[in-house]
Amino acid sequence: MSDNEKLFGTRSILSSENNSGIKFRPVMGSENTIKNTVQSNGYLYIATDTGNMFLDVNNRRISIGGAGGSGGSSSFVWADGDETQIVKASDDDADTTYYIDVNALEERVLPKKDHLILNSDGRFFRVISVDATEGIITADLIAVSGSGDGGGGGGTAQARDIDMTWDERTIREGSVYVAGQSLYAIFKPSCIGENTDRTNSLTFTYTDVATGKTDTKVVTNLPSGQNYKFDTSWLPVSSNLTLKVTVKSPNSEYKNGEGWSRIFQNIKVVEMNIQKDLSQRSYTPIIKANEVSRNQFFDYKIFADPSITVTQHVYIDDVEVDSLRVAIPSSYYNGISSYTAVVPDPGFHKSCKITINVSTKINDVDVYATPIDYEAAWAQPGNEEAIIWIGGYDETVINYETSYIQFMVYDPQKDQPGQ
Repeated sequence: MSDNEKLFGTRSILSSENNSGIKFRPVMGSENTIKNTVQSNGYLYIATDTGNMFLDVNNRRISIGGAGGSGGSSSFVWADGDETQIVKASDDDADTTYYIDVNALEERVLPKKDHLILNSDGRFFRVISVDATEGIITADLIAVSGSGDGGGGGGTAQARDIDMTWDERTIREGSVYVAGQSLYAIFKPSCIGENTDRTNSLTFTYTDVATGKTDTKVVTNLPSGQNYKFDTSWLPVSSNLTLKVTVKSPNSEYKNGEGWSRIFQNIKVVEMNIQKDLSQRSYTPIIKANEVSRNQFFDYKIFADPSITVTQHVYIDDVEVDSLRVAIPSSYYNGISSYTAVVPDPGFHKSCKITINVSTKINDVDVYATPIDYEAAWAQPGNEEAIIWIGGYDETVINYETSYIQFMVYDPQKDQPGQ
């Protein structure tokens, strides 16, 4: 037994497909203890206090990133999966995402995000997400120099010196966003190993699967290890987008500077907006004091994707009327039939601003459309005070032009509104 094995304890596996014939020995200990041990080719070290990982290969010790945090939170899961149980997510060479069948795990215990899976063929994976219902683990292949190229071919794949994580509450396979609305997908680019003070860039490329349309956006000079909020309003309306996100660093040697990528599939960007139905002006400028029906009726059209749930919001002078917060039937989403907000008498003897808006919930966040405003007034019985309110006017006036402001007046004693 070697000195390293005495220090840590070990478990060995031998890759049957790795042409380099390296025998991997995963061992655990504090990072300080690891740094003070002699170099031994084939040893994979996991620092239980920091979560960092190191590999001794080609007579040197290299860093291969983190194993999911500090304080002993690193966790290994053993697997013995074949090509039918560990499948590459796409044909893109830059995409290192794999789908792993839970049946490939030795103990059939589901790992957690950032846990490591060590397969019997010598490949290492970091867990991205776990679908407990389907029994599928999405994981990222960790390539290391001298340990094979991740596909069992052996050879010269480099240690990845850049990394990227993301908040799965904001971006994942099948995410849905509202067109034109600023929802933020959160990414954290970082550098691995000795050069953690470098800056990163993120390249976002979307492809519309149906039309083939594509576009690219690049963000540079991002500090390593800090969150970046990607504004999803840049994405077009589409029922199926693929979003490729690539992290790069100026001095990175990984894949000759080409960067590391993650591809998110089945992204959907839906429409949700409203507009006044001017053809059905069913509301009146004022509900007069002697009118029996005290409700005002506001017609508007909704344009929304049937896959989302749209909720109505009505405000009187910027205060929401809770009783009018209702889900709108999807039969109104096509913009053909108007939906009517029925606003009851608020008990005011004055003019009011009526605001109507709609919302939907995306990634547990309420997303709102652009609101529409109306002006209306209610006169209360017995109150003889005149009501005055402003109608339409130009918000911008050119020098020397005459400005006109329309206003409405209601005199309860005459019982007729005038302009």
